[in-house]
Amino acid sequence: MTPSPNPASRTGVRGWSRRRAASDDDEGPFFPPEPVPAALDEAPRRDRPAPRPRPASSDDLPAQAAPAQQRSQQQRPQHQRPRPRPGPVPGPDRQQTDTDDDAGHRRPDISRYLAAEEPKQKPAHAKEPAHAKEKKPSWLSRLRDSRGARRVTKLVITLVVAVLAALVLRNYVVAPYYIPSASMEPTLKGGGGGPDDRILVDKISYRIHDPHEGDIVVFNRPDTWKIDDKTLVKRIIGLPGDIVTLRNGLVYVNGLRLTEDYVNKACGPTPTKPLTKTSKWTVPMDDYFVMGDNRCNSDDSRMFGPIPGSKIVGHAFLRVWPLSRFGTP
Repeated sequence: MTPSPNPASRTGVRGWSRRRAASDDDEGPFFPPEPVPAALDEAPRRDRPAPRPRPASSDDLPAQAAPAQQRSQQQRPQHQRPRPRPGPVPGPDRQQTDTDDDAGHRRPDISRYLAAEEPKQKPAHAKEPAHAKEKKPSWLSRLRDSRGARRVTKLVITLVVAVLAALVLRNYVVAPYYIPSASMEPTLKGGGGGPDDRILVDKISYRIHDPHEGDIVVFNRPDTWKIDDKTLVKRIIGLPGDIVTLRNGLVYVNGLRLTEDYVNKACGPTPTKPLTKTSKWTVPMDDYFVMGDNRCNSDDSRMFGPIPGSKIVGHAFLRVWPLSRFGTP
């Protein structure tokens, strides 16, 4: 009688149905089947041995194992291959020396440094050859390289620039003048009766426009004026083309009487009197008729006539000294 199989072991026994069929025909002895894994397509796995440590280099491997390792390294990708370790330079005559360590690294040879000696100092009386003597710097180069020389150079340059700027300003922009006489009192004082006034003269404005009536101007003495002073200060009364007339001590320009509040009151109610027999002038083109504010003590166009416009230096626009009289004249 054939024993009934265990239902729980049908899925876990290999070849059960085949052996059962054989037992129906053959009444021989029954052998239990061998257990197999649950997954029939998975083969039994064997325990892998632990990997052997990789030797340091091919020299430590046996002669028959070294070519195999070299082949395995050549089959690896370039970035996975081990880097070659530094060793002695290959060659048939290369032998390990005292300067090589056990790994084949070259050690520096310091014997020549140990055997070196300090240079001997030459005696003081020894003479150096002519070509070995260094040229001493000249006094000019030492002066140029010194700190004090640089400061002096900067100071000199600053002074030169300041002087040039002052000359340019004085000749073309503005210049100071003093009042040489008392012909402009009380507007401008001078002539030794006290501290003389100092004024600033604008030299640019008359290059842009013509002088105006009533302006105080500084001009160079014309050749026809017989006066000791070379530079004079007067007030413009008549412009080019005007007719200036003196009548009863008053001034008329083109038939109109001038209101002159700046005239010195000490000269009386009729201060402007002719200095010659002439009392009427027609001012030529490019000329100007000028007179001083101190009419009773002024030599001006009443005596010498109008002055050329080319003789005018500039417009006196500011009184700077003394400080008690600082301001526009």
